[in-house]
Amino acid sequence: MNNPKNEELFAGLGVDASVSETKIINAIIQEQVKAGDMMIPLLTLKEGNVEIVEVELTHSSHIVKKKIRDLSLPQGSIFIAVIREGEVIIPYGETEFQPEDKVLALVKRTSEQALRKML
Repeated sequence: MNNPKNEELFAGLGVDASVSETKIINAIIQEQVKAGDMMIPLLTLKEGNVEIVEVELTHSSHIVKKKIRDLSLPQGSIFIAVIREGEVIIPYGETEFQPEDKVLALVKRTSEQALRKML
């Protein structure tokens, strides 16, 4: 949607997921301002209670060189895709994270900080 003022209108019409260019741009700017904070919200669902977020892993990321099965994900979060060298990987327990992987996760708003800390 072009105008964030219309978000309430769309919600009233029963639209669960709306994409606001203004919110996306704002989120990207905020992420750039917070130097150590690399999580970018891509889509907000269910009245803002769930987000799909993207994180680009660096060499110093806590989960690099670790397999998903060896991680304790915060409750209310799940990895949904890994983009590596332009290829999309559907992650499972044996997936090992590499530097420069872009990780997409579905996370409840209440678990976002814990996931952010983990990454």
